[in-house]
Amino acid sequence: ENFIMGALDAETLRVFTDVQAPCFSLANVSAGLHFHATNRHKIRVVLAIIELGFTVLFTDIDVMFMADPMPFVKRWSHADQLISSDMMAVQHRSGSKELEDVRQFTLQHAAPLNVGCMLVKPTDVNLKFTREWLPRSGRGVG
Repeated sequence: ENFIMGALDAETLRVFTDVQAPCFSLANVSAGLHFHATNRHKIRVVLAIIELGFTVLFTDIDVMFMADPMPFVKRWSHADQLISSDMMAVQHRSGSKELEDVRQFTLQHAAPLNVGCMLVKPTDVNLKFTREWLPRSGRGVG
């Protein structure tokens, strides 16, 4: 499988480069940036990659998978995008293989999307959506 890592600072970029890990600099993204500005940058990165024809599984550094996510992703192979929500307290149905019980969205005040974990495919629909999403994200939408 192919992967590329974004380094948030020069030292991390040097470490990635030293071990010959595929990487790029995200040095203009820092904890000091406004939350929405950081999210806009994530959208720009995803757009650049899908414009090259690659599928992106984008995760923030604080995302941890407790199991291989690919079986779940493959179950939704027909989906153009998979984006997590900010549901913080989810009760799983007994025997459910879902990550979240979508019936609980209303209980969580229609939890917003979380762009810290998203899979985006390079489909025409996604390219159009992401190109329109980017400028809207500057207005507090997305």
